[in-house]
Amino acid sequence: MAKPILCSDHRRSISGRQAAVWLAVAGLAALWTLVVRGPYLDVVALDGDEALFLMIGKAWASGHPPYTVIWDLKPPGLYLIYAAVWSMFGDDLVGPKVACLAAVIATSLGLYVFAAWFLKSRRTGVAALLLYPPMTLVLDGLASKPDLLMTPFLAWGAVAAFASLRSRNNRSAVALAAGLLVGCAGMVKQTAAFEAAYFFFALAIADKGLGRRAMAFVAGCAFAPMLFVFWFTKLGLVNALFQGAVLSAFQRLGGDGVAFTETPVRFLAMLKPVLPLVIGAGLAWCERRRLVSEGCRAELSFIAGWAGASAAGAFVMRAMYAAYFQPLLPTLTLLTAAFLMLGIWPALTGRARTATAVVLAVCAIAYPMVFLQVSQEHRLIANRTPREIGAYLRHEALAPGDSIYVVDYEPVVYLLAGATAPTRFVLPQHLVCPFPASGVQADQEIIRIMASRPRCLVLAASRRRMACEQETLVRLPERLGEGHYTVHQRFVGGGEAVDVLCRQ
Repeated sequence: MAKPILCSDHRRSISGRQAAVWLAVAGLAALWTLVVRGPYLDVVALDGDEALFLMIGKAWASGHPPYTVIWDLKPPGLYLIYAAVWSMFGDDLVGPKVACLAAVIATSLGLYVFAAWFLKSRRTGVAALLLYPPMTLVLDGLASKPDLLMTPFLAWGAVAAFASLRSRNNRSAVALAAGLLVGCAGMVKQTAAFEAAYFFFALAIADKGLGRRAMAFVAGCAFAPMLFVFWFTKLGLVNALFQGAVLSAFQRLGGDGVAFTETPVRFLAMLKPVLPLVIGAGLAWCERRRLVSEGCRAELSFIAGWAGASAAGAFVMRAMYAAYFQPLLPTLTLLTAAFLMLGIWPALTGRARTATAVVLAVCAIAYPMVFLQVSQEHRLIANRTPREIGAYLRHEALAPGDSIYVVDYEPVVYLLAGATAPTRFVLPQHLVCPFPASGVQADQEIIRIMASRPRCLVLAASRRRMACEQETLVRLPERLGEGHYTVHQRFVGGGEAVDVLCRQ
């Protein structure tokens, strides 16, 4: 094996040639991500969260802040992103996909910078840049989840945090920048607190206590949350912010019917879509003494600790959903790229090097795409039923101003139909599942909705769509509307049937 690379303190000056290299890398990241994710920009993801966030963003852009006319429990930074998306794209569902594409590009560049600066290997950076975008297609990566949108803030926050550890000058300023980035990540999803805690302890250990770097990092982390607290206080909605983004989020830790004892098995099972990265990261850690010199092991240890923090976030949330593992991908990608380019690549020569590079690249890129096609996530691509339902309601069933009630189907129908929702709880899970975090009695809210006489109901005829559904709550709208609603149209697609019932 080739001589291990050496790592030294981070000191960089950018010349004209280096600027051209960075520009080329940015272009490569953008082009490659567009090639990988571009074919899926037109997907109507069967994901309730994506539609919910876009509806909240639309309401905020129209003057109705989060937690008011539409309820959810994510931090306000996520809804600010969606408000910006809606302002640029309107109800066009390509908007959230473009936001995710931009997030993947930004994360890829962060991984390249980390590898080029701290592992002293541009090849490793390019490998990470090429590996990461295909892996984001799985783990619910086609839906614009907060986990994917917060990842670039975490990746660049890690770059800044480690730069503060290695820099001889302006350590506190760089730590402050790291805190600002990680604080923004926390305003997209609360689980960024785990990465924040890890970066803080790394800085505190370097300071041998609560030194200037650690305190600067804390100050940076607090900046974005305090801005939102100030803004919501000015609007008189600070209590709604606290109830939604803090108290309700803690109640969410109870899980969606997943026992904590199931978590270890679920955690391992969720990693199947990115198994090549898991294997590569494991090999990199096992071979770390052969990959790098003693002076560079701190870099790999930092990445491994960062991976542990991201894994802890998914574990505490009981590994309920695949998207929870998106923040883990950057660390697995960095470790895998290090193993490939610092371990395998130097040991090869000539045609063997080229052939190995081609084979590994094809396998790594093809694996998530093949997995996407053979897994249940393929329904995100194949099912066009939501568009058909939306078009039917918009053109055949509704008059301007009519409301519909999506009982247990995809809330994206509200957007596709151009209809108003008769409730703050537009995500069906909030009403048809045991969801104490919503703070309302589900049956009473359903009774109120039906009393408002929505024009049409949308129900999944092939029950149950979600494992957490309570049949009595799903059936309640039909029972209350008996004699007043009839089935106008049944839609079949994606392995299920959906009924549209309208008032006689």
